[in-house]
Amino acid sequence: MTQSTTHRASRFATHATRVGLLLLLAVTVTTSGCGLKRRLAAARTNQSMPDPAEEEWLKRSVHAKKTPTLTLAYAELVEDQGNLGEARLQYEAILAADLEADNAPSANDRLRARLGLARIAGAEGDDPAALGLFSAVLKDHPNEAAALQSFGTYQLSKQRLPEAESLLRRAVAAAPSDRGAKLSLAETLLRQRHFDESRRLFVSAHGAKVGRHVYARRLAAVGQRSMAMNELQAVLQLDPSNAAAASELTQLSQSVATRRVRPVQHRQSPAVPQRVQQARY
Repeated sequence: MTQSTTHRASRFATHATRVGLLLLLAVTVTTSGCGLKRRLAAARTNQSMPDPAEEEWLKRSVHAKKTPTLTLAYAELVEDQGNLGEARLQYEAILAADLEADNAPSANDRLRARLGLARIAGAEGDDPAALGLFSAVLKDHPNEAAALQSFGTYQLSKQRLPEAESLLRRAVAAAPSDRGAKLSLAETLLRQRHFDESRRLFVSAHGAKVGRHVYARRLAAVGQRSMAMNELQAVLQLDPSNAAAASELTQLSQSVATRRVRPVQHRQSPAVPQRVQQARY
């Protein structure tokens, strides 16, 4: 698994938290900061790196405000976009800030910055450093859902499934309504072939119609075509107008049929040279 793929996997489950942060900016910045909030949100929604001029504007604006909320929003944006060096600088700035200052970072701000540095270490391929940073955070915050989820999702991205499952079960227990933790645990269980519990979690996170459709897609992705087809049929019973599910079911059915009727090619045995017997006189 490549570093970029690993990093995307470790960030997937925290996307909802980031969206919530951007909504929170609406009440934490001044009127002049609303344009900054909108641009941060637009950059995150587009899932692409802003052009250099826009990126520089965001950076200067965040630095001018010097609020932990904006600094973290900017750090998480550039981390998502792969600018890990800039993200690291912002997280380190949060941790180096004067705790007696008027705009001092809160304990939660510092926690998020520490988790950000752990994710960056993992994204850069320094697994021992990432494990050390995550473990240190959990030592200080053993029941913090965000820390458990972030560490569990990282372990999932490294295919350490039992460790991921343990952490993510604790995350769901600490925050039962958190969708990201449920989805990461559902994926972990799916990869371990615990299909029934995985499906229940997808449904709990998304609702029956969407959850079973997402579950069907994940089954297909891991090669469980027959199970995926059964799930898609169930999805269509719940929502007959779901054109995407109908199309996916047709494609899977054709794929399975093609595999079944593929002609078997018999390999011809190599010719065995006949022995030339000497004539007997």
